[in-house]
Amino acid sequence: MSNDPELYKKLVDDEEDVEEQMKKPLVTAKATPKSSFRMPCVCKCLLITTTVFFSLTLAAGVGGYFWMKDFVDHFTVTTPSPDFPVVDMTGEELQVVEDRVKLFVDQLVAGEHPAEDLTVTQDEINGFIGHSDYLRGNAMVTLHKDIIKEEYSFPTWMLPGGKDRYFVGHDYMKLNEETNSIEMEMETAAKHSDWFDGPLYFAQLQWLVTKNKQDEGKTMLQLFLTKGSFFGQEAPQDYIEKRENLLKSLYEEADCEDAKAARAVIAGIEHVVIEEGKIIVKPRKA
Repeated sequence: MSNDPELYKKLVDDEEDVEEQMKKPLVTAKATPKSSFRMPCVCKCLLITTTVFFSLTLAAGVGGYFWMKDFVDHFTVTTPSPDFPVVDMTGEELQVVEDRVKLFVDQLVAGEHPAEDLTVTQDEINGFIGHSDYLRGNAMVTLHKDIIKEEYSFPTWMLPGGKDRYFVGHDYMKLNEETNSIEMEMETAAKHSDWFDGPLYFAQLQWLVTKNKQDEGKTMLQLFLTKGSFFGQEAPQDYIEKRENLLKSLYEEADCEDAKAARAVIAGIEHVVIEEGKIIVKPRKA
């Protein structure tokens, strides 16, 4: 063994360093826990709501499809009516009629008093029908004394189950000035006895002209149902006895621009006459 004091001193120092290092605590790395993925409750609710919504929409669509198909089966026929007479009018001729009607209505809406009556003929009405690709030859309007009659044979190819089927029928509106009454009825060539018997609708109405105290005493039109049936269901007698004005919303919506215009037109009309081949609207005089 060497007796070199320097070597001995170095060995002692190294031993002390090792002891100091052994006294220090070992530093261990903490494992970071892995975060597990969870779908938030909001996402779950949104997914459930969306699924329910689309399921209900799909169910409603399927139900509506089959309801409409059943309707087409019961209310259409396979044989159309012969083509109705067509009245041919040019676009310029129809524009003249449209401008005449628009001028008359605009004057009434503005509170003015048109100098002339508004007359619309049966041929002019059918001229507009003849200008439509779908209506041409499939519909016709006739005007008789106090009666407006419509006849139609509409192809239903655009409806479920409507290929090679036709909605064939007619309706009328009849005025009776002596009793201030209107009668309306609509019937189809299809019998639809599985659903109900009789016309699609039948209604008897009575009108009453009064002064509207809330609108500067302007003319107010009231319309009451006195008898009616709709898709085979009779109008309840208690509703008829209530004498509820069918046009009341027209006078309750004071700020609605369309309602204001309609009230102005009604207030500006003195009389409507249905004659053979034409309708005449007589304005109130200043």
